[in-house]
Amino acid sequence: MLSRIPKSHLYAALTVFLWGFSYVGTRIVMVENTFTAGNLGFIRNLTACVFFIVLLVVKKHGIPPLRDWPIFIAAGGIGFGYYLILFNKGMETLTGATSCIVLATAPLITALIASLSFREKLSVPAWLAMLLAFAGTAILALWEGTFNVEAGVFWTLAAAVFISIYNIIQRGLSRRYTSIQITAYSFITAIPLTIFLAPGAVGQFMEAPVLHQGVAVLMGIFPSALGYMFWAKALSVAANTSSVVNYMFLTPFIALILCFMILGELPNTGTFVGGAVILSGLWLFNTSMRRQREALAAQALQAAKLDEEKKPPLE
Repeated sequence: MLSRIPKSHLYAALTVFLWGFSYVGTRIVMVENTFTAGNLGFIRNLTACVFFIVLLVVKKHGIPPLRDWPIFIAAGGIGFGYYLILFNKGMETLTGATSCIVLATAPLITALIASLSFREKLSVPAWLAMLLAFAGTAILALWEGTFNVEAGVFWTLAAAVFISIYNIIQRGLSRRYTSIQITAYSFITAIPLTIFLAPGAVGQFMEAPVLHQGVAVLMGIFPSALGYMFWAKALSVAANTSSVVNYMFLTPFIALILCFMILGELPNTGTFVGGAVILSGLWLFNTSMRRQREALAAQALQAAKLDEEKKPPLE
């Protein structure tokens, strides 16, 4: 059964599962204000950076040529450094529900950029499926909340644009680099770009309880390092960028389920309603993309047959 599922879908599903744990870990370490959002982000990035340096040495990966470093710097700054700053800035004035729904526009933005950058055409059912998944995320976020249009909306929308651009940069880098190299060098370049957070992050880490230190480090290894490495792998082997990015809609749903399983927080009715809508959107999207690929393959086969018929007979 698993052999019939595209590898891109397996990697994407594993990624959003790991990302879901980051919500649980963040709740554990920030419930007592052990870390600020920015400092926790720096610790996660630093842990991931150390993890990848060791992995690069063990795997004996070479250093990218100088001409590609600007691309990695852009990926690190946009995907890990400045994205986090924009997101935290938005959270200063937004409720969690509002921030969630604004950030959930990332798959739609990524699909739009991909359609322009890689000429990936999306069918009408595919766009409807993405809107359906977005509606499911809106149900999750707003079931018991309200949507407030404040300055933070624009900061969070900018964060969604940044993570969307990072997805596109990853897709481009995958033509020349492995998923390990893409994620590793992106994390490595993110550290000097956010070094101003180091003093506060180190101070809070040294004063934190051992449990919270361990959780912060584990989040740097699993949701950050491994999560983004699997994400890069999913994007590199995907036939279509949007088919992978659409899995980002599942992250809030998975996070709420994990919070219930680990922290005992009981999901409300909106979790199940929104989750069902999200899964329906994913099913419709994947079905429409599969039919689109089958149609293109049939057209190519038909064109090949016509070309064969036009060839003069051999004497």
